[in-house]
Amino acid sequence: MSDVEDGLEKYIENKEKAEKLEKEIEEIDNEIDALVFDLYDLTRDEVVTVLDSLDTLGEEKESILDKFKNLDGI
Repeated sequence: MSDVEDGLEKYIENKEKAEKLEKEIEEIDNEIDALVFDLYDLTRDEVVTVLDSLDTLGEEKESILDKFKNLDGI
């Protein structure tokens, strides 16, 4: 029974690590998207149009727009 418990514990740890890495990857992807929009000198409205055309959903869309807004000072 100990092997099963150890295996389950290891599975849960790996799942948590994978979820954390996936979140980090998503954040980096959003930063890259914002940087590309900035490089193309798009306005916020143009960015919204692009994101809408790609069916980008709420939380991801807002994250990209926030990162894009924060690039204004660069």
